[in-house]
Amino acid sequence: MDRNQVINDFLTTLIAPVVKEAVREELARHAHLSDNQNLEDEFLNAKESAEFIGDALQTFYGRTSKGEISTYGSGKRIFCKKSELMAWKEKQRTKPKEAVEQEVDSYLVSKRRTKQQKPSKSR
Repeated sequence: MDRNQVINDFLTTLIAPVVKEAVREELARHAHLSDNQNLEDEFLNAKESAEFIGDALQTFYGRTSKGEISTYGSGKRIFCKKSELMAWKEKQRTKPKEAVEQEVDSYLVSKRRTKQQKPSKSR
């Protein structure tokens, strides 16, 4: 076997299958990401939207009438984008107790500094 034949055999039998598999995996990963993007942009009707955020239908309608959740359509024929509902759910996240306590401490310290910086009025 000459040198070129050995290199060709090496590339076709060992390297090519590995590269093909890597390309297939990468294409599949991107197709999966594309599918997720499409799912996030899909519209849900009111019932589906309420179920998605974990609300009763009437509670969901209450939130939409207060403007807490943006909708498309009007009246009882409303729709929401799944991606917007996900963003709304993220905003509803509560802070852990430690974070709240830290914010309170910072606020109180800043208030104390403000009081100490104010000059006292003399008569």
